Amino acid sequence: MRHVLGAIAGMLMLAVGAGCASLPSDNQIVPLYAVAPPVFEIGINADVSFTILNANPNSTQTIQNGDQFILTLNVTGGSIVSLGAITVNAAAFGVSNFTAALSTSAKQITLTYVGSPANFGVGESFSITATLLLADVTTGFVALQTPTGNRYQAPQSFAASISGVSFSTQPPTLGRSSSG
Repeated sequence: MRHVLGAIAGMLMLAVGAGCASLPSDNQIVPLYAVAPPVFEIGINADVSFTILNANPNSTQTIQNGDQFILTLNVTGGSIVSLGAITVNAAAFGVSNFTAALSTSAKQITLTYVGSPANFGVGESFSITATLLLADVTTGFVALQTPTGNRYQAPQSFAASISGVSFSTQPPTLGRSSSG
């Protein structure tokens, strides 16, 4: 799973780099989010990772105590079975600054920041793994709701679609070869 998280972070950083020319010049946090992997075999509990990062290089806003990030699974026949580990790639806050809760509907994850106001720099991210179950051949997406107010812009999806298929899927091989 660590390789998958690294790949997600790399893809999101490419998206940040590719989109810098169109990013706002204001100082708001621009949440960019992704889900990986996007395809799951139906009827089998599978690991999934949800990642949120700040895509604005001009952001000076802070993540603040009580900020909630709500990920909603909009997939017919899909449910989040359990929550896994939270990981953080940031200089000013860490794993201990987040709590996670799963809704009774098994369709929403709420990540809550607990701590002093902290810089949420460009490219910094936090993620949560979960176990997902898709009961039907289906397709849908994950939506992200961020804190209200003027510190955050509307979330932007980098890769948030999810599909359930009736055949076996293989996890991605994300190995790197060393070059000498």
